[in-house]
Parts: sequence; C-alpha cells; structure tokens
Amino acid sequence: MESPNKKVLVFGSGHLASRIKTLKEQNGNTVTIINPDSLGHKNEGIFRTSEALLDTINLKEIDFVYIVDDADDINLEFLLAIHSDYSNSNIAISIFNKRMGDHIKKLHPDLFVFNPGEISSNIFVTAIEEKVNHKISYTPPVIEEINLKSFSSSLFYKIASVFLLILLISTSFFHLHTGFSWVDSFYFVVVTMATVGYGDINLLNADLLSKIVGTLFIVVSMVFVGFSISLIMNEILKKREASLLGIRKYKFKDHVIVCGLGRIGYFVVDKLLDNGYKVIIVEKDNESSFINYFKSKGAKFYIGDASLPKTLQDVNVGEAKSLLSLVNDDSRNLEIGLNSRSINPGLKLILRIYDKNISEEIKNLFDIQLTFSVSEIVAQYLMEKTK
Repeated sequence: MESPNKKVLVFGSGHLASRIKTLKEQNGNTVTIINPDSLGHKNEGIFRTSEALLDTINLKEIDFVYIVDDADDINLEFLLAIHSDYSNSNIAISIFNKRMGDHIKKLHPDLFVFNPGEISSNIFVTAIEEKVNHKISYTPPVIEEINLKSFSSSLFYKIASVFLLILLISTSFFHLHTGFSWVDSFYFVVVTMATVGYGDINLLNADLLSKIVGTLFIVVSMVFVGFSISLIMNEILKKREASLLGIRKYKFKDHVIVCGLGRIGYFVVDKLLDNGYKVIIVEKDNESSFINYFKSKGAKFYIGDASLPKTLQDVNVGEAKSLLSLVNDDSRNLEIGLNSRSINPGLKLILRIYDKNISEEIKNLFDIQLTFSVSEIVAQYLMEKTK
C-alpha cells in the first residue's frame, strides 16, 4: 500500500495525467497538475514557460514528479526545466519513441523512463487468447449474396460489346451497299479499325454514301480505339496503385486484423508478428512511416477506412481470429467493432477505449468484453512501480 500524505506533481494534458491524479488522490496524496496546454507556451516554448511557473512551486517539497504528456518533445522540455533543481530518481517520464527512450535510460539509469505503447501492448496481445463469456448467443446473419461484376470486368464487356456492334454494323453496310462479299467486308472493316489499311480494298471508286460512311467509320474507329486504350491503361494503373496499397481481397483464415497503426498500434503489431500471428493492418494513412517496416516483417496492409463493410469484407473479417481496433477515437473503435460483429458474430473484438468508465459501459451495453483503456493500464502500472 502506498504511503499517504505525499506531494505529487503531474505534468500532462491527456487522459493519463488525469488518471494518475485521481489514483494518487485516492491514496491520500496531494497532487498538483500542470497542463501544458494552459501555459501559453507557443511563443516562448515549454522550457521558458515551465521555468517561470516552477518559480511558484517549491520542488523540494515535491515527493515525486510524473511527466506524462502525449507529446515526447513537450515532456523532454519540461524535464530540462526541472532537472537541475530536482532528483532524477523521483521522476517518471513518458517517452513513446523507443530509441529515444532507450538512449535516455542509458544516460540516466536513475530516471524512470517508460513507454505507454510497450506497457499497454502486452495487454492487447494477451487478450487475443483470452476466453470470453458473452451475455447472449450470437448467430451468423443471413447475408444476401449479390453477384456484382468488378469494374474491370464490366469495362471489358462494355468495350467488347461496342467493338462487336461497330464491327457488325460496318461489315453489314459494306456488304449490302457496296457489294463486297461478307469476307471482304469483314476484312476491310478490321484493317480500317486497326489503322493498317493495306490498300488492297478501298472506296476510291465507291459512291458518295459509301465514302461518307467510310469516312465516318474511320473517325469513329480512331476515337473508339484511342478511348478504349486510355480506359484500359487507366484501369491497369489503378489496379497497380491499389495493389501497392494492399487494396485487394485477402483469403487469410485465423488471422488478426489490426485497425489503426498509431503509437499503440505500432507496439501491438510488433508483438503480434514476433509471436507468430498472421496480421493484416488496416490503416487510412498510406504515408505512415511504419508501413515499410511491418511489410518487411511479413504483415499485410490494406489502406482504407476500417469502419466500412467493404473494407472489413476485403480483409476477410468473416474468418479472422480476432480484430483489434486501436484508432485514436472511441466512437470509431466502437463503430468498427459493431460493423465487424455484424459480419462475423463470433469474432473476438478487442477495442481501445480512452475512458475506463466508458469502457465498462461498452461491456455492459454492447457485450464487447475486451475493451481496454491505455491510460488506465499505464496509470496502474505506474502506481505499482513508483510507490
């Protein structure tokens, strides 16, 4: 049990700072919280504004300092502001950047450096194999199968149909009006459309109508061929781009789908791959700096909106082992989870929810049992490690 009557300073603006404050006060400690958003530091920076603020606080009376803002650079600036007047052994600082955090640990082993992503990722990964007792029994929904042709197939059939129609009408005209045989008419139409024109059959001595129709036919053929080639090339390029972005139908089974490759998602996916899971990552940002790294480790990607049923079907959520939604928005995580369940009622859902109370309400109201608050996980961890 933690000793009461300690004076604690908490620096940060997110859920973690608020949760630490609550837990410390519940244990009988006096907590002073500094919100960097309220410092007005845009012009002078956190370092200067923090120094000015700390002149009003007697650091010698503070038993422990938690530097837990969501931004690493702001945390480091605040650390610089207090390090000369306060003992490192009584400071815990949050650093999401793993390399930076490891470097700081080596330089200052007495400083308690922790990574919220690493700490919470263990809980999310372990939850994949956790037994879940649902309140109700789910049955697969009856989904009406709609056999829709892909855009590429539809385009091919349309171009082929127009081509055959032009071929049929033109061949019939030149056979019936000019007296060419069926074979000669067909041959003349084909070489004209192909812009070959050997000159062995021509309309030089034909009547006026034949020449007019022939001229129109040549123009229509040129436009049609050019338009068709441009459409086909555009489709090929679109398919190539979609393939590079991972936008395709996956046929994996018993795989894990991770929605959101942010700071928490990074550590979760890393652990999943290290533990041998088949992983498909759904991410809206195709510029994410983590994509190439995880591709090299064997993860598959789908660039798109995870809340859309089409996206979920493309990553084969119907036969997935589990889905983790870790985006930076509680309502979107819930939406992704409910849309996934509508396709696969037996799917194990693991959602990141910021607020602990909301997390509990989601369990009760929506029967999604595996919901976790990162701030709650990390705050409880700090309570254990920094008594």
